[in-house]
Amino acid sequence: MLDDSMPKYLNSPETPIYHKSKILYGLHEARKHCRKNDQVFIVEGYMDLLAMYQHGISYVVATLGTALTAYHIRLLKGYVENITLVFDSDQAGIQAARRSVALFLKEQVNAQVMVLPEGHDPDTFLSQWGAKDFLEKANHASGMIPFLIDIAVKKHGETIKGKIAAINELKPLLSQINDAVVRSLYVKEIASRLNVEEASVTTEVQKMKQSDPVHKKRPEIVSQNNAGQRLEKQIIAMMLHCTDIHDFVEAHGILDAFKDENLQSIGMLILRQKPPFDPNQLIHQVEAENEQSLIASLTMIDQHWSRQQCMNMIRQFERRVNAGKRQYLLIEIEKARKKQDYQLVAYLQSQLCSLL
Repeated sequence: MLDDSMPKYLNSPETPIYHKSKILYGLHEARKHCRKNDQVFIVEGYMDLLAMYQHGISYVVATLGTALTAYHIRLLKGYVENITLVFDSDQAGIQAARRSVALFLKEQVNAQVMVLPEGHDPDTFLSQWGAKDFLEKANHASGMIPFLIDIAVKKHGETIKGKIAAINELKPLLSQINDAVVRSLYVKEIASRLNVEEASVTTEVQKMKQSDPVHKKRPEIVSQNNAGQRLEKQIIAMMLHCTDIHDFVEAHGILDAFKDENLQSIGMLILRQKPPFDPNQLIHQVEAENEQSLIASLTMIDQHWSRQQCMNMIRQFERRVNAGKRQYLLIEIEKARKKQDYQLVAYLQSQLCSLL
């Protein structure tokens, strides 16, 4: 029996053969049922899936110890039109639902969100109420934007200040939607729900979209999207969710080696936080909209890392940084030799040896 402090599913590591980000448990068996019903339920783990199978619901798949990925969504899009995300109502479930919905928005795929009553997962719900009530509840599942609005309103309230905070929380997600028509429909829904002018929401989203480096400087960003940059992003995402690595990151000057100034700035801000640390509150502490958007996307990255996985990633980054330093020093040593500056050669060689 797990208490609330323990994860519902343990997150096993990926291997060169086992790619969790590309696997949906049960899809092989569920495909024909998904096509027949033109619907699929996505649950958080294989135990939830087995419970649904036992109650006769066979058009269901599960993620395996990792968050839903864009690959998963594209895979399912080829089978069905109607996708329903099923989550527990605890804080971890709500956060997982929010990350998944944001990913669906980015992939421009529609989905419904079914949050189970407090204290229930699919197994306990089905055992108590049965498949008929489960499917009836699924028929009344929330749309993606109403779900996000409800979370934001519940969090911030419906005062003027609360509405502003809710819009600030939602606009980074909307700015990632490239389809202008789809984006405008979601803006209309938010404006109606919060009882604000649609034009005001549109303006805020456009400002963020224009300032977002992903859209403003796409060729440059794409050209720089190398392994080092991905590692920097991953480390910041880990820092958002694994506070026990903060001391190591600070003591070893990991952020000093970052090339991306925005990521470096966010990392420094994280290190300044005092416990208890809530990653979702970080977005309110930065003024630059591109950094707000970046933080929003990073908080949606899978948070189920062990300390060992975090340390492995940091050491991989350190090895990459040191490899770059060695390459630079070798070039400088060759230049010094050509100039016959042997004192500089000796100094650079000593620096090189310290990296070996």
